[in-house]
Amino acid sequence: MRKNALLLLVLLLQYCSSPKKEEFVGEKIKEVETGLINPVYLEGDSTWTIEDRMKHYHVPGVSIAVINNGKIEWAKSYGVMDEATKEPVTNQTLFQAGSISKPVAAYGSLKISEEGKIDVNENVNTYLKTWKLPDNEFTKAKKVALKHLLSHTGGLRSMAFLVTVRICRSPL
Repeated sequence: MRKNALLLLVLLLQYCSSPKKEEFVGEKIKEVETGLINPVYLEGDSTWTIEDRMKHYHVPGVSIAVINNGKIEWAKSYGVMDEATKEPVTNQTLFQAGSISKPVAAYGSLKISEEGKIDVNENVNTYLKTWKLPDNEFTKAKKVALKHLLSHTGGLRSMAFLVTVRICRSPL
């Protein structure tokens, strides 16, 4: 009985002394807010806060959401939607996502390459099923490979990552 009571006491103390989820999330938010560094670190250079970086690049508003294990761990907004009206950015503010699919498609492509399912040096037409990259004067001598699409050296513009997505979705 005393052994169980001692174990219960130890577990209770451990639970009470461990940081709460809110404290953990708060620490993570602070890391993101204050941990922005320059792409090239120069000795004596310091980190920037989100507000510092926004001011430097003249960005009126930003919203950040961190996804962990498929769930939003935290979200926080900064600044204003419009500098004239000063309406604040909220977690419900909609932003133009732009080219967010490109890094996702690149990650997926490199992941299946890492798994040995595709070769980044192989002609993309080898993998494409329902559509093929048409031959032209530029592809006669050098075929377009996935590595060319990922590095924007395949001679394509907006279609580059459509091809990448199709490669990722093709049954292999």
